[in-house]
Amino acid sequence: MRTAATPTGSVPRGGPELPPAPLLGPAPSAPSRRAGWQAFGLGGGLALLLALAWVLTTIEVQVEIDGRSQTLRTRAGSVGALLVEHRIDVAAGDLVIPGAHARLHDGDHVVVQRARPVRIHVDGRLIRMHSHGRSAQALLQEAGVRVAPRDGVKVNDRIWPLDQALVAALPAPGPERQGRHRLSLVRAAEAAGLAQAEPSIPEADLSEPIDGPPGDRSPWEIEVLRAVPVTLVEDGVAVELMAAGETVSEGLASAGFSILPEDELIPPPESLLDGGMRISLRRALPFTVYTADVSQTLRARADTIGEALTKTGLALIGKDYSLPAADSPLVSHMDVEVIRVLEDVLVQELPIGYATETQSDPNLMLDETRVLRAGESGLKTQRIAITYENGVEIDRQLVEEVVLREPVSEILAYGTQVVWRTVNTEEGPKQYWRHLRVYATSYSASRSGTPKSAPWYGRTRLGWPMRRGLVAVDPRLIPLRTNLFVPGFGVGVAADTGGGIKRYHIDLGFDDDNYESWHQWVDLYLLEPLPPERDMTWILP
Repeated sequence: MRTAATPTGSVPRGGPELPPAPLLGPAPSAPSRRAGWQAFGLGGGLALLLALAWVLTTIEVQVEIDGRSQTLRTRAGSVGALLVEHRIDVAAGDLVIPGAHARLHDGDHVVVQRARPVRIHVDGRLIRMHSHGRSAQALLQEAGVRVAPRDGVKVNDRIWPLDQALVAALPAPGPERQGRHRLSLVRAAEAAGLAQAEPSIPEADLSEPIDGPPGDRSPWEIEVLRAVPVTLVEDGVAVELMAAGETVSEGLASAGFSILPEDELIPPPESLLDGGMRISLRRALPFTVYTADVSQTLRARADTIGEALTKTGLALIGKDYSLPAADSPLVSHMDVEVIRVLEDVLVQELPIGYATETQSDPNLMLDETRVLRAGESGLKTQRIAITYENGVEIDRQLVEEVVLREPVSEILAYGTQVVWRTVNTEEGPKQYWRHLRVYATSYSASRSGTPKSAPWYGRTRLGWPMRRGLVAVDPRLIPLRTNLFVPGFGVGVAADTGGGIKRYHIDLGFDDDNYESWHQWVDLYLLEPLPPERDMTWILP
C-alpha cells in the first residue's frame, strides 16, 4: 500500500517508500542500507520470538510403536490428539498405553502395540483372529479352544508338551514405563475419540519369545494336536502311551521320549502318527573307541563290534583289527581298541660283499700275503614289506631280492715258508716260528668259575690237571698243544680254552697257592715244534 503524496521536503511517518533494489547496478546509498537493515532486524526478531513461543508451548514425548521408539514434540494435550497430530495410524484391536484421553506432560512415554494376527488349527478347523495375548494359553482361551492334559500344542512349528505350551510366552508389548499417568490398556479405536474402556487381556508371566524382532507382524501359527493312544516297544519292553503330534517322532517327544539319530525307530520318525499304532524303538548302545592316543565315545545300533565300528565311520579295513575282536558282541559302555594296520614296501639298493679265495705260496714267508686279484663288490635291490600298527613298526619281511651285479672274488696268496728265529727264555734259547702281540689275563682252578662239585673242576680242555704254565687260548688262532713263551711268565703250553678267550686274548694259568694277577699286553712266541699242517693257521685274522 502506497502512502499519499506529500509536499516537497516533507517525510511521511513511516519513512520514505524505497524502490526495489536492482539486481545489478551501483550499490544503494547509506540511508538505503540503514533502512534495509532495520527491516531485516524487525523480521528476524519476530521469527525468533515465534520459535521461542513454539518451544515454550510444546512438550517432548517418547513414543514407542511396536518396539521402535522415537522422540516427538507436540502441543497436543492428550494422547489421542498426539496420534492425530503426527498421523500415527491405529486400527481396531490395537492398544495404546496410556489411554487416548489421558493428558500429556513433558517427558511422558506413549506405547502403541498393534494387534498380532493369529491362526489356530484345531480339529480340522482354522480360527483366524487378532490378539494381544502373550501366551499360547491366552490365545487358546480367547479362541474358546479346550485342550486335554495329554494333548500337544505346536507353536510356530515347534511342538510342546501341553503343560509347557500353555505357558510358552509370546513377546510382550514392552516393559511398562511409569509416567505421570496410570498406564492402562485401551483399544486403539478409542484414541480416535470413542468411549474409553480398559478390556481385560489375559497375560502370561513366563518368558521365552517365539517370534522375530520388534516390529515383526507375521502371524502366529498355533496347532492343537490331539493325543492318541499308541504302544511303544523300547528294547523289547512294551509301554502304552498317549502321544500328540503329526509324526511319530513328535508324538514320542510329546510323551517325553527323546530319539537320537543313531536309534532305530519303526515306523520311521517322519511317519504320520496314528491312534493304536505300534512303535518299535531300539536304542543305540554307547561305547568308547581308543585309536592310538585318541579316544571318543560313540553310539551305534549293532550286534557286533565290527558292525558298530562300520556304522560310526570307523570300519576295520584290510588287516585292521580290534580288541575285543570284531565278531564279539557289542555291550553298552564297553571299551574298544582299534589297531590300524598299515603295510608299506621299502625298496633299497645294497652292495654285495665279495668273497676272498686263498692259495698258498711257498715263496712267501709265513704271515705274508699278496693280492693276486682285487675283489669287486656286487649290487642288489631288495623289496622289504614293513608292517605298522598305529604308526609303530612291528615287523619287516624280505619280499624280493634281485642281483643287479655279481661280485668278483678276491684272490689272496699266503706264505707257507717258515723262518725260524731264537728267543731267550728262563730255560735258555728257544726256537720260535711266530711272534704275536696279545692281551694276557690270569686264572687258577678256584678262579676259573667252575664249581668244585663239577667233575671237570681243576681240569683243562685237554683234561690235564690245572697248574702253572698251562695257557688258555683261542684254538682258531693258536693250536692246542702248541709250546709258547711269555716274558715274565715263562714257557708254557696251549692246553685250555675259555668262553671269554677270543682271538688275541690269552689266559695264563697258575696254581691256587702261587696265583699272580695279569692284565696287560704282552709278547707271545710260538715255539718249536711246528704244529701239524691241518691245525696250522696260515692267515692271521
